[in-house]
Amino acid sequence: MMGKMGKIAAAMTACILTGCTDIPRPGDIMDGDGMIRDFFSYDLKGTWHEIWPGSSETLTFEKDSVLLQKDDGSESTLAYTLEDGSELRESDHMIYLDLSGYEYSELVYQDHQTEQGVKGYLFAVEAITGDEDPYQTVKIFQHEDDRNRYTADDLPRLQK
Repeated sequence: MMGKMGKIAAAMTACILTGCTDIPRPGDIMDGDGMIRDFFSYDLKGTWHEIWPGSSETLTFEKDSVLLQKDDGSESTLAYTLEDGSELRESDHMIYLDLSGYEYSELVYQDHQTEQGVKGYLFAVEAITGDEDPYQTVKIFQHEDDRNRYTADDLPRLQK
């Protein structure tokens, strides 16, 4: 029979082994030793406003769905999935919307350095196959917490 010390050692081993099996989900990035910075909580969650070509469409992300409010006043609640990396950069995040028959169903999240520091943008894209540039930008969104004005010359662009 196992003694008291053997039971304690077995329990500690089980705890250590189960703690080491945590695998980061797509959209999570490491932020220091042993820490996980959740992409959804830190970057995606909340309302995003269209800044180009118009300013009337919004996307509001919750953990399991996104509310799309179009310029005509209509609203749709959609499922979405996240994937790390894009054809442009490993640091990008791809958001795939369960949306058919609309001008876009994919969003590329990119961080950009601005005069106000690093800001994240969502680029609504149309995927293009067989082209040097794999995406054509249809709309650009900025998080409501990061809003500022842009001219046509200083709009953010998808970066490689």
